[in-house]
Amino acid sequence: MNFLGDAHNFGQKVNREDDIVKKPRPVFWEWLFLDTESELRQLLSKRSRLVSTEDPFLSFPNLNVKEAPGLHGFPAGVVDYFQTTVPEKSAMTDSLAKAVGRAIGVAHFFGLSDLHIENFGVSQITNGCFFFPLDIEVIFNRLKLASQTYILDSVKNESKIVGLSLMRNKNLNIAAVISSYLLTIEFLNTNLKEINDVLVKLNVKSIPIRCIVKPSMEYADYLRTDNIESSVFYPEELEQLERGDIPYFFHYLGDYSIRYLTKDGEKVTSFSWEDVFKMDLISESQIEQPVSVVDENAIKASILQIARTLDTTVENDFSFEATTVSFQGDSIFIKCGTGWKLKCQRMSK
Repeated sequence: MNFLGDAHNFGQKVNREDDIVKKPRPVFWEWLFLDTESELRQLLSKRSRLVSTEDPFLSFPNLNVKEAPGLHGFPAGVVDYFQTTVPEKSAMTDSLAKAVGRAIGVAHFFGLSDLHIENFGVSQITNGCFFFPLDIEVIFNRLKLASQTYILDSVKNESKIVGLSLMRNKNLNIAAVISSYLLTIEFLNTNLKEINDVLVKLNVKSIPIRCIVKPSMEYADYLRTDNIESSVFYPEELEQLERGDIPYFFHYLGDYSIRYLTKDGEKVTSFSWEDVFKMDLISESQIEQPVSVVDENAIKASILQIARTLDTTVENDFSFEATTVSFQGDSIFIKCGTGWKLKCQRMSK
């Protein structure tokens, strides 16, 4: 038995046994994205064939995911183990670049977050590449920018641990990444109604969605040292810290009460969603619609974020089909297949 990650909910940890990973928390979201039995994956595979475009999940593996009862009534389950192997720089291909673009597009559209370097799987296979979110707990956030997934660099994200840091300085074809991201977002936007219909049918409102109230490192520092005042934590955080756990919180789609697990089952916290996230709640009209269209301005800004994150710091040009990316001096120039011409300053200069 090989324990992985932090202890949550009464000392429980993810553990690997041979080719199976046991997770003491909901695995429904992994099933939705990583198991080909998922109705969502089946829908988008069918729709992509009808219009002769690439399936957004083409570079996601098929992992067997099974739900199981958990401690104190909280959902749990098992997932096939996936061995991540980052390709060498010499092995970088347009196929891998497109896989990266698809993953960013899927994560942005479905509002996935907390996708730092440890939560990504990557591998090169005989007929293509895998690049996908491996640990899926935070979903259906209304993201304005792709960087809010934590895949990309931003002023708020720690550059060395974002998801794409796996691909940094690998000479990836940035034009192919952007082209694939744009194609994926456009396809998902076009199929919004059908996607929401499937998600509502699957009753996703009944599945816990994790809330990241504070970074795990802040909790770990408190457990390791005596230098942090307990007053910086909410009572429900302290309750979990005092039993040696990294605090774990969750909510349900459309219900923005923050909850946590006790021996008597789930309990609502004394602090609110707005206390933590300082943002408005989703309107009542959106509750039945898990995902919404990613608008043009958000797409354009995210394209620039992709280019900045993958900047090799030298002057370089990339092209893929009708997309071109040029790094010149302190600027990045991008022309997309849509006809958009974008420009921004380089973060590395």
